[in-house]
Formats: sequence, structure tokens, C-alpha cells
Amino acid sequence: MKLSNQLEQLPLGFVRNAIEETFSGSIVFEYHRNSVVAMLDVGKDGGEGFRATIEEGLGPFVNAMAMDAGVSNPYNDLLVAKSLFLQANQALDIGLLFEPAKRLHFFENYALRAFIMNSVSDMRLELLYPEGLRRLVEHDDASTTSYVETLRVYLENNQSIAKTSSDLYVHRSTLMERLARIKRELGLDLDDPDVQLRLRILLKAMQSRSELRSVQERKQA
Repeated sequence: MKLSNQLEQLPLGFVRNAIEETFSGSIVFEYHRNSVVAMLDVGKDGGEGFRATIEEGLGPFVNAMAMDAGVSNPYNDLLVAKSLFLQANQALDIGLLFEPAKRLHFFENYALRAFIMNSVSDMRLELLYPEGLRRLVEHDDASTTSYVETLRVYLENNQSIAKTSSDLYVHRSTLMERLARIKRELGLDLDDPDVQLRLRILLKAMQSRSELRSVQERKQA
């Protein structure tokens, strides 16, 4: 949990005591200058019960204290505490990037984003494009019809024509024509599981990058 810049002078001891009072049996310690790490005792709740317990006990506090918190998955083995600490850190970092208005960020909500971002690493995303995908991007740059978005929705719907047509609000025949062009430009076998996996990772990364740019533009507006 991290204090906002406005409240970074607040004594962390106060924060630690308040959390330990809310979650009896928990351990909270200071981490760096404006952050605390908490191992919360939430009983045997798991799944949605775990989330509800955290939101009920921690939500009002972080909102009142203008704190941002990353929450790992629940666990009952202290030997994995380091890994769960990394989960909480990733939840906080990714949550603040994509949903800065929220205070509580659960790792489970961002696990796929974390996987995608880690798989791309520091390499420029464009360097991972197959040549066919590069052609689709070039088409979209000069057209109001997005072949990339059509391909993403098509793959996410397991190549269902009916579901993709419905999600994109286009007629079935229009979609069929568009997909035929997409497949020609791609030059890849979309029935190949490895090809599908590569494309879906890339398309999800492209979508995340676009969403992040939108968030940043709204913050600057």
C-alpha cells in the first residue's frame, strides 16, 4: 500500500496500527518511505469471499487515507510470501497504469496483462509482428475499417462467424469478405494453435497499449 504524494508525510506507524486493528492477527511493516506491506489474516475465505473481505475491511481505509493498494492472491504458506509480494507489486503498478481512479487493485484482475507485458518485455512490440500482421496494421492506418480489431474479435470468439458478426455489428456476408481479405494478407494458418497463440498475445498487447494511451490522453485533457 502506497500513500499519495499529498499524504506522504503521514506517519506510517499510524497506517500500520490502523490496518492491524482492522485485520486482527495481521502483520504490517513499513516499506520504503511512503509504503507499507501487509500480510492480512482474512481467515479461511477464498475466491470472491476473500475479495469481499478485503474490499470491506481495506477499501474504506485506503479511500480515506488516499492510498493505493495492490492485493495478491490469497495464500496460507509463508514460504511463498516473496512471490505474493511480487504479485501485489504488479497489481499496484499495472492497476495504476490502466485504472488510476481505483484504490484497490487485485492481481487476479491484471494477471493476463502482467503475463502479456512480461512476455513482450523491453522489446518493441512491432519487432514481434509477423509480416502479415504488419500489413494489416498498415491497412488500418489508411482505412476506417480495422482489420486488426476484426482479427482480434474473431480469434477471441474461437473463429465463430455468428458471434464475431454480432460483436462487431456487421452483416455476416460483410464479415466473411473482410476475413477473406485478412487471411490473404496474413498468409498464416489460423487453425494452427501456435499461430493463434502468437497472434492472440500480440493482439492483446496491442489492445493494452491502445487502452493505456487512452488513459494517458484522458489524464492530460
